[in-house]
Amino acid sequence: MNVKSNYGIKRNWQGDPCIPLSYMWDGVNCSYAGSSSPRIIYLNLSSSGLTGNIASAISNLKSIGYLDLSNNSLTGSVPYFLSQLHSLKVLNLEGNQLTGAVPMQLRANSNNGMLKTSASFGGNQGLCYSGSCSNSNKVVVPLVASLGGGFVILATAITSFFIFKRHRVTSEMGNLRAYSRIKMELESNKQQFSYVEVQKITKNF
Repeated sequence: MNVKSNYGIKRNWQGDPCIPLSYMWDGVNCSYAGSSSPRIIYLNLSSSGLTGNIASAISNLKSIGYLDLSNNSLTGSVPYFLSQLHSLKVLNLEGNQLTGAVPMQLRANSNNGMLKTSASFGGNQGLCYSGSCSNSNKVVVPLVASLGGGFVILATAITSFFIFKRHRVTSEMGNLRAYSRIKMELESNKQQFSYVEVQKITKNF
């Protein structure tokens, strides 16, 4: 009920989750072994529109063996208490928005076979499974991205400067060639006349 309240789950979860069998809660399976009260061993809340952190109340499900919280919008880190659920064999946290490092003990449980089916963490862009991520990465990555952006801007400015300079030089050379051509044309049109020819051309003016 705490999990239902925490996430605002819209399911017909009322009364005892395990008894009677015909009214077992949707997404819940129970164990009826021995003389003890039934225990929840299976919880599937995949694609249920869950938001916020992984509910701490899940830590009370000591007998749970299957937990599926995939394809929701869960945020925050993967809680350490998941590694303390010793009956947990299948864990699926795929397709959320979880961040930070997966607890070392949980990784160990997955690697040594305590989680018989490997835990699934895919689709969480900010989640680090290897354990090599640290707070320094949170600084280094944005810093590298910022430096990269600054380099691109600087390179663009330098390229623009040289393009402008080249265009200016080309324009000046074009003007010089045009001036030279006009000068040559003017010089080629020079002609000398005798005094008598000038009198004749100007009608003795």
